[in-house]
Formats: sequence, structure tokens, C-alpha cells
Amino acid sequence: MSDFNSAKNVSSLLEKMVAKDADIRFMALNDMINELQNGRPFLDPENEQSIVKAVLNLLRDKSGEVQSLSVTALSHIAKAVSSQEISRIIADLVSSMANGETGQTRSICGIGLKSVINALQPSTPSVIELLAQESVKPLVLMIGRHPDTAVRIEACEILSVILTRFGASLTTLHSDILECLLLCLSDPNSPLRKRSVQTLGALMWTASDEAYSATLTYVLCRLGTVMPSAAPVVSPSPLLQKPALSTALKSPVRMEEFKTLFQCLAILV
Repeated sequence: MSDFNSAKNVSSLLEKMVAKDADIRFMALNDMINELQNGRPFLDPENEQSIVKAVLNLLRDKSGEVQSLSVTALSHIAKAVSSQEISRIIADLVSSMANGETGQTRSICGIGLKSVINALQPSTPSVIELLAQESVKPLVLMIGRHPDTAVRIEACEILSVILTRFGASLTTLHSDILECLLLCLSDPNSPLRKRSVQTLGALMWTASDEAYSATLTYVLCRLGTVMPSAAPVVSPSPLLQKPALSTALKSPVRMEEFKTLFQCLAILV
């Protein structure tokens, strides 16, 4: 395919993306990536929508090679399409990550989401708003409530990527993120606890002094409950007055949580 300079060429590309032969689907993706790398944008919103829909479908392809190249394609598409299409991509990936029929689908959509997030520009206000609405809030819910621990861990990892790149622009969400991650420090699943510590580290780089102080207070108070003579914990921090955190502060620390709390303390001091 020469470029995206005609509806005919776009139509040809779309036909190849649904071909029965996996090699043809793979080459269609490869052609599209080459065109985008050469700076040739899509023609119009209609073409953008069609291409985005086709690539999102290929992310669920039976061929692992096609799936992998679709992830790469999404990172290039995210740099070339409108904010509206970026929103559509993120919403689709987040939804599929949470509700995909198989673990493989949820996993590849999580990888695709990380690819898209890494391609976005932190300096664009519309991108920050999209991330807040379409990804951060759903990811926080996934981390706290999803029945599949693998999804919770993946969501935590993606949130860490977002905070590393965009944390300073998402301060209005820091309180909810902090509550979610602190509660995860007590989760029975060891990999999730470790991932939560890493994500807290990413959050602390851009967190307010109040959030940092609340985090340090929470960890020290949890460690303090191990001491038989420790008095009941009453934290003055408003951030720690949320019902779930207040309850957690007063509960006993299990041995498996003890190590996690020390790891968390290490990133704070």
C-alpha cells in the first residue's frame, strides 16, 4: 500500500486486515505501521474510526504474531489520531482488560493499554483528561475489586506507568489512588502486595506533602500494631480517616504483610 491518500487505499488495507490468511493480516498491519512511521496521517475521522476498530479487533486475533504486531500498531496509531479516537481505544482496552472472556484476552489488552499510554504526550491537556476518566478511575476499581488477581496486578502495573509519566497532572486523583494502594498492602496475594509497593513509589514522586505524610503514618502505624503494648491507632491525617483505611489501621498485621510494610517503608525514607 502506497499511503493513506485515498479512500481506495484505506479500503484495501481494511480488506487485508480481515483476510483469512494470517500472513496477509500481519502484512497489512506492517504496511500501516510503515506509513505512520513515515508521517502519513489518516485522511479523515471516518478513516480513523475504521482503522482503529480493525486494529482493536486484530488485538484479539487467533495468531499470536498478529496480536503482538497489533500492540505495536496501537502505539503508532495513538500518536496519529484524534483525542476522540484515543478515548475510544483506551475505553475499549480498559473494558476488555476487566471483562474479557479469557485470561489471554485480558492480558493482551493490558499490554496494548501500556503501549498506548507510553505513546501519549504528557504535555497535552486533553490527554490528561482522557487518562483520568477512561483509565485511572477504572484501573483503581480493578485493583480494589476485580475477582481475578492477575488482572489486579496488571492494573497496578499500568497505573504505575501512568503515575510515572503523568502523575503530576493527576493530583486530583491521588487520594483515591493512595487509599486503594494502601489497602492492597494487606492483601493476601504476595505479588499484588509487591506491585502495590512499587506503584506507591511511583505515586510518591509527585504526591503532596500531606499524601506523603499520610502514607508514612499509615505504614508506621501498621508496623506499630505488631507491638503488644501498642496503643490503639488514631491518625490525625484526613486522608486516613476514610472508613476502609481507618478500619485497616486498627486491624492486626499478618506475618506476610509485615515484610511488605518494611519494603514500603524503604521507599519512603
